[in-house]
Amino acid sequence: MQSIGWVLFGTAMVLVVLHRDAAKRYLAAYERVHRGRPGAEWLVRRDPDPDVERLRLRRLLVVIPASVFVMAGVALLAYAPR
Repeated sequence: MQSIGWVLFGTAMVLVVLHRDAAKRYLAAYERVHRGRPGAEWLVRRDPDPDVERLRLRRLLVVIPASVFVMAGVALLAYAPR
């Protein structure tokens, strides 16, 4: 079970790197269109600009699985039998 935890944790780290790139593109587009940074509502609120919305969805498609994989990997590494 711990080996599955390591695989999940490693996959999460790859997704974190991909999220960094997606987040940079999203923030640059958001700042260009709205002249400011998004608040915490970026997770749930759609953007009226189609280009910014496309980048927001791409960011969500990376950040949500990365978060789940980190939590599952840590749980398996900490609590699974060796």
